[in-house]
Parts: sequence; C-alpha cells; structure tokens
Amino acid sequence: MESKASKLKEIIIKASAKQNLSVKEENIDVPLDDTTNMTFGVAFIKMNNEENARIGASIFDNFKLTKNNIFATCLLPEFERIM
Repeated sequence: MESKASKLKEIIIKASAKQNLSVKEENIDVPLDDTTNMTFGVAFIKMNNEENARIGASIFDNFKLTKNNIFATCLLPEFERIM
C-alpha cells in the first residue's frame, strides 16, 4: 500500500537523522506491485557516496521495524558479488 510505503520512508528518514545521516525521500524507492498496490517487502536507498552507504547499511542491518519485521542490508558492490 502506498501508505505503508510512505510510513516506511518516514521511518528510514527519522532513523537516519538520529545517526546524523541525511536521507532524502526522493532517494528512497519502495517498489509497489501494480496489480495489488502492495510492497514487495524491499526498499532501495540511494546514498551520495560509499562511506554514507556503509554507515546507512550499519544503521539498518537488523534494524527492528516491527516485532515481526527487521531490515537486512546489502550494498550494491556486495550484491553484485553475491549474484
């Protein structure tokens, strides 16, 4: 749902700000299924450099979103290596 995506973006922005890391809403992509308008359970955050990406990954790795949901993180170079 779009409202869930908006709430997720807000959580990401607030959690980042607490660690003095600026993340703009336009740099957060929460893909939605066109048919159901539901999220796929992923979010992509574009950072302005590798250092900030590593800081962001450390902030959100195992970040508890709800009692049943946690973030897992992966940087693009690591993703490419894994794939």
